[in-house]
Order: sequence, then structure tokens, then C-alpha cells
Amino acid sequence: MEGWRCDGTDDCGDSSDEDACASCPEDTVRCDNGKCIQESLMCDGEADCADGSDEPTTCGKNCSLANGGCTGQCSDTSWGVRCSCGSGWRLQPDGQSCAAERL
Repeated sequence: MEGWRCDGTDDCGDSSDEDACASCPEDTVRCDNGKCIQESLMCDGEADCADGSDEPTTCGKNCSLANGGCTGQCSDTSWGVRCSCGSGWRLQPDGQSCAAERL
């Protein structure tokens, strides 16, 4: 499944789904399609990633207010909050909720 590539989890058992996943340079973020963009382009009102992942619903939010809208862990960033999920859970396309990983 394409959504399992380069997500930091060895879904195949041989890490083949994580091969060729170069990390983005410092001060950049990875779009869901693998493209790296400048972090300053996050939440600027323009979709710089083809999938729109640089304009998440968590733009401008703060973890101190309702956990930033995250159902899992919340991390404050310069552009808003970044939600993440614990082991066995996968962040959903809304960028805020977690769902159990399917095996």
C-alpha cells in the first residue's frame, strides 16, 4: 500500500517499504508524496505539496489548548502543532487523529 512507504515503520518485515526514503534537510519538512519543502512554507495559505499536507488543520494551533486537536501526542512547532501517534497507531490524513495500524 503506497501510504505505508516512507512512514518510518517497517511494514514489509524487510524494510523494503522504507528504502530510498531520504530524510529532508534541516529546516525542511517532507510532504506526504516525499517532496521536501522549506518549513517556512508550512501554513502559508498556499498548497506547496501536491497532496496539500503543508496546510494541515493544525496550522496556528497550540498544544496547551485542547492538546492542539491531536488525539495522540502533540508537539508545538513554529507553524502550529504536529500530531503523532504511539506504537501500533497510524496518524490519519486529517493530521490529528490516530487509528490502529492494520496488519
